[in-house]
Amino acid sequence: MSEGSHQDTLLKLFNSPKYADLVVIIDDGEEKQKYHLHRAIVCTASNYFDGLCEASASTKGTITLSVSGVTPTTFEIAARWIYGEKAVVSTDLGLNEFLTFYTRQPISI
Repeated sequence: MSEGSHQDTLLKLFNSPKYADLVVIIDDGEEKQKYHLHRAIVCTASNYFDGLCEASASTKGTITLSVSGVTPTTFEIAARWIYGEKAVVSTDLGLNEFLTFYTRQPISI
């Protein structure tokens, strides 16, 4: 299987409730969006989400997280990048906003 086909497979899972065990709700005060994600993918790519999921480790089944301080557009671009999309371009997103979100540190609870 080529690298491209692996990326296509992961992108098919993006925001699909099939096999999802993580729901992330993004609410920036103006827009609210729900994403169905997969801990094995998201937590291995993001220390921030790994920390949040670790803090919720006692939760069985699907974990639901609410994330603030980021727009749904920024989150979707970051999440699509985690799922392997290489061409994540948006005129609504500044590079600083993306990097600030993606490099967040996990929250200690």
